Amino acid sequence: MENIETINSKEILYRPISRLEIDEVRNIDRYEIVMKMYRYEDGKIIIIDSTYTKPVKWNTEGLDNSIKHLYDIFDNSGYIIGAFDKSKLVGIVALDSRPISKDQLQLYFLHVDNNYRENGVGKTLLEKAKSHALSLGAKQIYISATESEHTVKFYLNNGGRVCKLEEVNESLFQKETLDIPIILNLK
Repeated sequence: MENIETINSKEILYRPISRLEIDEVRNIDRYEIVMKMYRYEDGKIIIIDSTYTKPVKWNTEGLDNSIKHLYDIFDNSGYIIGAFDKSKLVGIVALDSRPISKDQLQLYFLHVDNNYRENGVGKTLLEKAKSHALSLGAKQIYISATESEHTVKFYLNNGGRVCKLEEVNESLFQKETLDIPIILNLK
């Protein structure tokens, strides 16, 4: 289940993370300059100019809630893989193994440190989640993607598509009304 890739002379180790390592998410540098954002309206996305900068550090309350959910996923046999540069967590993906609808699992979390983006780390983590979802018999992965152009394009360029209105998971959408609902078909 472990594998190593060399990226820019750095060896990145992909492996399941331990429960104790989940809190290391706090150290991921999430800095990003967002030039365009998407909005989801009537089953379609529209692009909006909106320059802002995501800070290096996370919003504490939001991150605390995410970490609690990551512990819940871990404790319920979810799939959480980390990308490590030596002992530093530089990327993470979390797939909840509990179906949210027939043959559909939720990709809850995928983040890559700012210093490791655009090098295939995110794609590798996503591919691992897709393979695991298939091994569990899922036909789709549901994603509530952050509305930034970079994030939405990442999922669309890796096999995702924007949900049709009838495919939106209302419960998840109500939790994150600005997120873009995306489906990844696996079969």
